[in-house]
Amino acid sequence: MSVTTKTGDSGFTCLLNSEEVPKYDVRVETTGDMDELTSYLGLAKSQIDLYEIKNELEKIQQNMITLMAHISCGDENSYLIPEIELIRLEEIINNFESKYPKFKKFILPGSSKESATLDVARAVSRRIERHLLTLDRLYPVNLINRKYVNRLSDFLYVSARYLESLKKNTFGDDDSLYSDNTEKKELNLKVAKNILEITEQYANTINLKVVIAVANKWGHIIAVHFMDDALPGSFDIAVNKAFTSASLRMPTNELGDLATNGQPFYGINNTNNNRIVIFAGGYPLIYKGEVVGAIGVSGGSAAQDNEIAAYGASSIKEVL
Repeated sequence: MSVTTKTGDSGFTCLLNSEEVPKYDVRVETTGDMDELTSYLGLAKSQIDLYEIKNELEKIQQNMITLMAHISCGDENSYLIPEIELIRLEEIINNFESKYPKFKKFILPGSSKESATLDVARAVSRRIERHLLTLDRLYPVNLINRKYVNRLSDFLYVSARYLESLKKNTFGDDDSLYSDNTEKKELNLKVAKNILEITEQYANTINLKVVIAVANKWGHIIAVHFMDDALPGSFDIAVNKAFTSASLRMPTNELGDLATNGQPFYGINNTNNNRIVIFAGGYPLIYKGEVVGAIGVSGGSAAQDNEIAAYGASSIKEVL
């Protein structure tokens, strides 16, 4: 079927629920803005090398497709963004925000090409948020979906500032967080124990008994914590999740997506003496843009292990 269908020449288009509406309908305006934002995110993704931002931008693009379907389907209970995505985005925002100094004046975008693109995307996301508030009065929009768009603009703002801070001279020598004489931090046993303690506390809040492992950036295990009543079989799995995430510099659930039949890492779980894990529960520990180690969690469902590991990974800014 050709891209040029000529069906929209009359000024009308069809939504996902097959309803024919004029192209000035607020739902069409909103999904059009979401399409614009997705394109700007793609532009930013092509410019940015930093994994922790580049990877998140792609996840946001996927979530924007879900949001467009949510608006177009006419059902506020369909095509929902999981609440864990909202929580995870908030954790990233807090992590990035802790890495640059507080500002005493308004920011003028344009310090770098990458941050300027993120600022344009932020402005578009703010426009989408305003449209959603208008839209919600006519066609109910799921609350979590609306909250996600609000956090998205915050994420884009702090990501732009974080990238600028990595340019060393952006904030001047007095304020720079990344000057040449910055003390280099290492992931040692003391730090690993703190991460284990914080992660265990979070696991207790959701009543799970798990095994938690912390590895250095080479994948060598520094410390393992076996919670009372955790499953014995979880020990090796947690250790191997930490090894995998540190060795390959990515969360194990993302590796799993790349290891399916036909994907570039298909069969990788059969390498390294079968230590490579391709399901959720392993996260890299990232400090100032560099992977300094990884955490592995095992004992719950894949989603629960992933949630606990992500929380533990976010604690690196507190303990290092």
